[in-house]
Amino acid sequence: MSILFIYNLEKIEFEKNVLTVRTDSPAQIEIISKKGIIKTASGKELTFTLDEKEKAEHVFLRVKAYDKSGEILFSQPFILTACLARNANGSFN
Repeated sequence: MSILFIYNLEKIEFEKNVLTVRTDSPAQIEIISKKGIIKTASGKELTFTLDEKEKAEHVFLRVKAYDKSGEILFSQPFILTACLARNANGSFN
């Protein structure tokens, strides 16, 4: 049995609060945060601009892309907020 990958993520970039995603074939592209799906697009590219004031609400941004064949691609999350450090007692500061 062989697996045929229909498409790839050509570009995924998060710079200056702008997340840009591009696939090499048409797909349904979603931007997902802690709040759920926050933007969708059909095609080869999606751009999302994050308001600096909303970073704490979203916590992370992740990309999901899928096509009609059922193939699904996920990105690792872009973490937007600083992680809490554990103190000596094991509690979060």
